[in-house]
Amino acid sequence: MDKRKVESSHSLYRDMDTGAVINCNDGAYESYIRQKKIAVQKSLEIDELKNDVSELKVMMKLLLEKLDK
Repeated sequence: MDKRKVESSHSLYRDMDTGAVINCNDGAYESYIRQKKIAVQKSLEIDELKNDVSELKVMMKLLLEKLDK
């Protein structure tokens, strides 16, 4: 693969075979991966909290129904 440095950047290269611009900044990539993992974890936590709240609602309804009898 023949790569040439993009003039305006220190970490960007152009693949001369495909014309694609390639980012060779490993630190930026690792940071992206970390941020992606954090976002996925937060999403999972939110989903878990939503499920917990739903379960609590069901339990409260059952308790209220039993108290009304």
